[in-house]
Amino acid sequence: MGFEPGDIISDEAQSQAKEFGFEAYAKTIADIIAKKKNKTPMVIGIYGPWGSGKTSLMQTVQTQLLEAKPSETHRVCKPVWFQAWKYAEEDAILAALVEETIKTMQQGDFLKRRKKDLKILAKRLDTTKAFKLFSKFITGGAFDVTELFKELPHKERLGFYDTFRAFFEDLIWTYVSDGLSITGSGKNFDNTGVLVVFIDD
Repeated sequence: MGFEPGDIISDEAQSQAKEFGFEAYAKTIADIIAKKKNKTPMVIGIYGPWGSGKTSLMQTVQTQLLEAKPSETHRVCKPVWFQAWKYAEEDAILAALVEETIKTMQQGDFLKRRKKDLKILAKRLDTTKAFKLFSKFITGGAFDVTELFKELPHKERLGFYDTFRAFFEDLIWTYVSDGLSITGSGKNFDNTGVLVVFIDD
């Protein structure tokens, strides 16, 4: 497909991959992420000057992961899109990433299908406030992670971080493995599925 002066290449995933010249790159990156034998956690960096198509490349990879079917060699991939440039401090970035992950989980019918499991999971949170906030999430409401920590004294906050981390890992596992037939005991993210975080910085 040729271009003439005045033509515009839109920033649309998948359909514009060939025009940007990175269709093969997108497929390669998606395969690296999805292959079960590639252990996690892993980081893939995409570098280039402004306007070179980095965001479009990531969007194309995201689309390919969403459309791919799990197989004997490829795991299920659940993407989360995160714009880190909006946040200045590390604590704010971490809280925002958790919130963005939870917002992604609220899309589709995941909450409806797994409501019973999520309610059991919520009971593990050891404060009434945390349970109430997560109950809002289950019903599709807003979930502000910073509310969980801002009123806790320093020592209690450190302990709650550990509790919340374990809870959040179980929440991610529930989301990633949703709809899959899991055999055997224990959690095997690498073979079953992964959460893929796209950081557009």
